[in-house]
Amino acid sequence: MAFKGWDDEFDTDNGFSGNVEYCLSVRDPRIADISQSNGFESDNNASGAETTPFTSATFKHVTFVGPMTVKNSDFKNSADYITAGDLYPNNGSKLGKFQAAMQIRRSSKLRIENALAIGYPIGLILDGEKGNTVQYAKQWELTLERIIFAGMGVVGTDKNKLYEDYLFDFATGTEDRNCKSFSHTFFLSNPSNKMMTEAELGLADPFGVGQNCCPATVLSDGLGGYIGAFKDASDNWLDGWTNFDPQHADY
Repeated sequence: MAFKGWDDEFDTDNGFSGNVEYCLSVRDPRIADISQSNGFESDNNASGAETTPFTSATFKHVTFVGPMTVKNSDFKNSADYITAGDLYPNNGSKLGKFQAAMQIRRSSKLRIENALAIGYPIGLILDGEKGNTVQYAKQWELTLERIIFAGMGVVGTDKNKLYEDYLFDFATGTEDRNCKSFSHTFFLSNPSNKMMTEAELGLADPFGVGQNCCPATVLSDGLGGYIGAFKDASDNWLDGWTNFDPQHADY
């Protein structure tokens, strides 16, 4: 569970290869980090070196609720909106912008399955600035399947801090504005991945998390399972251990 964080939600690196299942992330639309806030950010290591063990974690049944949702219809990805309100800390953190639901880079071999991501400026960045992430994607050593992107600004970009969806090739240093990004093409090359609107999902907030995150009916993955962290409103695995307003709770 990640709730109203500052930087990235689930950040994997340095060879982490665990299995992580049933994850919910809900962002505060007025809090983003100066380095650009993502849902997933994954590196093999800081330099992108192809050292073993590779970062190859598997995430399954994940729901990311970003800043660009129906409930945040006034959202702007700019400093006059992302102010943090009265939550600005005294620990040196600085405010920035929201970026992608998933930024995978620096030779990571992350695997993501049965995930739902809603309302980010960018869906996917396969970042080829350092390391060999793009080639691993082409070789299917990096896997994204049974994923729904809903209400994204653009499907993908190929470069950190680039908010336009066109092809950028770090290997050659060239770009082609007449072609969609490799990240876009890769995401939709798997027929189990889909683009939707938030309205099409029919989401509600039966668990009181402050954002619509749970489908009224099952989002089928086509294999007898479901996409996202929750099957439906009866699937409240948050019950008994989570509190989304601890400041006002009656203890």
